[in-house]
Amino acid sequence: MEIRKIISKLIHIANNFLFPKNCIGCKQSNMFLCQKCASRIKLDNYQVRPDIFAFFPYHHLDIKNLIQLLKYQGVFTVAEDIIEVIIEDIIKIINQEFTKSKNKIVLLPIPLSSRRYRQRGYNQSQKLAHAIVKKKPQVFELNDKVLIKSKNNEPQVQMTNTEKRQQNVIGVFTITEPEIIKERQIIIIDDVVTTGATMIEAMKKIRQAEAQKVIGLAIAHG
Repeated sequence: MEIRKIISKLIHIANNFLFPKNCIGCKQSNMFLCQKCASRIKLDNYQVRPDIFAFFPYHHLDIKNLIQLLKYQGVFTVAEDIIEVIIEDIIKIINQEFTKSKNKIVLLPIPLSSRRYRQRGYNQSQKLAHAIVKKKPQVFELNDKVLIKSKNNEPQVQMTNTEKRQQNVIGVFTITEPEIIKERQIIIIDDVVTTGATMIEAMKKIRQAEAQKVIGLAIAHG
């Protein structure tokens, strides 16, 4: 096992003690977000763009705190608890957006740069995608090797200007094996979508690889 994976595993174990599983809204035990609290926070309209969907407002403090636990603290069970409360919404979206197929829907997490991955030791979007597959393995399959980040651009979170965000992601993604996604139905997974610039750039690459259809799913928008 690689050193960074060992370190990531140790951090995960430690975080289970540092961050006990209580609903961030009502403090119910054994989950970070219960269905009742999630229902009160969810966006009224998941469709933030014609081909991009998100479920929660990122400016809501509870959602922001949860995503930061996953993204920066390595509390991976946050991903499973969030997916638990939105999995049926995800299924409704795919029934609306995709045609029925004998093939599973391919989940592609937004990748980190190699530098960022070395620093963090994990990719939070991959954890979310894995949680989706775990809930519905008959519907989805995960591939975290096809879509890669081939350039180290500036973090989008540091930019507030929409045009700069769009320019910042141009050409940062590469498709390694286009035959895997050719004529397949694809969902790109990310934790937060703001202007949609990152998702749009990734979807452009996937469409160039002749995917049948691609949409983006994010946990939060804002």
